[in-house]
Amino acid sequence: MNREWQPIATAPKDASEIRVRMGDGSVVERAHWACDLSGEEQPPFRGWFTPVTDTNGRMSHYAQIDEPVGWMPTQGSTSGPS
Repeated sequence: MNREWQPIATAPKDASEIRVRMGDGSVVERAHWACDLSGEEQPPFRGWFTPVTDTNGRMSHYAQIDEPVGWMPTQGSTSGPS
């Protein structure tokens, strides 16, 4: 499996969890693509998201990530180019 940064355009958009690299070089360790344009249960959304934890370390919600430029599989992941 390739463990080098890949262009974000090649990242999986099937809710697989991946690492993403931002334009400033920072890394988001856990991210996934999500899209729901129906507007039925919440406002429409499309993009890259990362989990946000509360003060007790529990996942509380997802925050949208603006314009990542690269991606790679998370440690132990089977996602990604080989």
